[in-house]
Amino acid sequence: MTVSPTVVWLAWEGSRNDVVLALTIAPLAVQIIMAALLWFLAGMISRKMVDGSPNSEQTKMTPFDWWGLGFALVGLFAIFSSLPELVSAVVSKDYGIAALISGLLKMSLGIYLVLGWKGLVGLLIRTREFGRKPEGT
Repeated sequence: MTVSPTVVWLAWEGSRNDVVLALTIAPLAVQIIMAALLWFLAGMISRKMVDGSPNSEQTKMTPFDWWGLGFALVGLFAIFSSLPELVSAVVSKDYGIAALISGLLKMSLGIYLVLGWKGLVGLLIRTREFGRKPEGT
């Protein structure tokens, strides 16, 4: 969820309510903090993912591991992008039950992607192998 400067200005000028202002600025602040952490900790993250020794010819991760990492990252994105929506739905009476249900569904999908990525990778493997003749026949 990206917050434009116009939305921040309208929230500031239209209402001096601290809750509205906090709900408007909080997602932007979280995005800036996460971007800064990823920017400054990129070296440490890459060293954890790839063996840093000069003699290593390639990474030890298989394509299936990369698929799992991708599912987990998309799940984390879904979880964190649903948080502002859920907070707005709970705090604001005008936001509606549909927004609350939508936020809960998005968060549950994110949790499933983070925790159930092995099953999804297995489904991808079975889908790739479906219809292929066994070797040696």
